[in-house]
This record gives sequence, structure tokens and C-alpha cells, in this order.
Amino acid sequence: GHAVAGGTILALACDFRYIASGKRFMGLNEVTIGVPVPYLADMMLRQIIGDGKATEMTYGGAMIDPDQAAVIGLVGEVVEEKNLLEKAVEKITPMAAYSQTAFQFIKQSRVGALVEHYQKTRDERLTSFLECWYQQDVQMLLQKAAEKF
Repeated sequence: GHAVAGGTILALACDFRYIASGKRFMGLNEVTIGVPVPYLADMMLRQIIGDGKATEMTYGGAMIDPDQAAVIGLVGEVVEEKNLLEKAVEKITPMAAYSQTAFQFIKQSRVGALVEHYQKTRDERLTSFLECWYQQDVQMLLQKAAEKF
């Protein structure tokens, strides 16, 4: 389905991402409502799609459709909605037979540097994020955005 901002951030935390075809959107539109993209989400995005594409995505705040998401590597594949669960299960089933200890080490190697860097800077970044979030002009923009729903 739709993975706007929070949904996109949740998807970034996944090892594999599929999106249903049709009128769906992903994106990090925080800049359009006056708040920064959370630091960890930004780091994950850059790891997945690369610095240049991530910069374009976060600076522009645009929502992208499934085909665009696949082209930039944000999702691995666009799948018909009725086949989405089957596709995900098909992807992970062989992995269930692997040594879970080996899998843990592989996963740690893949994300370890990102986690370590985030842990060193999270308190300072969180404070800055919250200071921005609660500025009066940002709160007005958030109120306007909430009225659309």
C-alpha cells in the first residue's frame, strides 16, 4: 500500500522491500512540512539508494510511484497486490533454512557500521530534531498537514 514518510521509514528498516503496483506512493516528505528527516532514516536511505539519490529525495520531499521506487533501488520489485505476500514468503523461505548464527553475523556486518555511528550521535541529533519539531512555525505547518487527513 501507501508508504508515505512513516511507512517509508518502516520499509527502510527491512532487508527486502516490495511495493504493490498501481496508485501507491513512497517518500520522505518531511521537508515539505518543515521537519527534518529523522537521522537514522536518512542514514538507512543513503545506505540503500546511495547518497545522490537520497539527497534528491530528502531535499525535494516528493512522493514517488512504484516504478520510480524500483528504478532508484528503494524497492526490489513492483508486484501485483494479490501476489505481494506470496512474493515476500517466497523470498524469505530459503533463508529460514540457513544457520541463524551465520545469518546474524552477516546481518551485523551489513548494518554494524551504521548502528555504531548512529549510537554515537543519536542523543545530540534527537535533541536537535525535537527542537525543530516544536518550533512554532513547524507546528503550524504540521497542523495544516493534519487537516488534509
